[in-house]
Amino acid sequence: MHFNPDKCFVMRLTHARNIKQFNYTLGNTKLQETDSHSYLGMCITKDLNWNKHIPQITASANRTLAFIRRNLHSCPINIKTSAYTTLV
Repeated sequence: MHFNPDKCFVMRLTHARNIKQFNYTLGNTKLQETDSHSYLGMCITKDLNWNKHIPQITASANRTLAFIRRNLHSCPINIKTSAYTTLV
């Protein structure tokens, strides 16, 4: 399997106060370290809390709800309910 070093990141998952520093390389390329990364729709942070993920999900749900309100304002309530439960 071949990995592209420009698309690979290093994230240390720890609750330790003193973090040991290591340089990770792929081939001869040093991998970039990151504090958070989005993977499969979830925002994962190095301390495994939800502080970045929850606002992203809330904003997405609010955008979808605004879309439903704009486009289905004259539809019957059963269609609005179906769209809400499907999309949000």
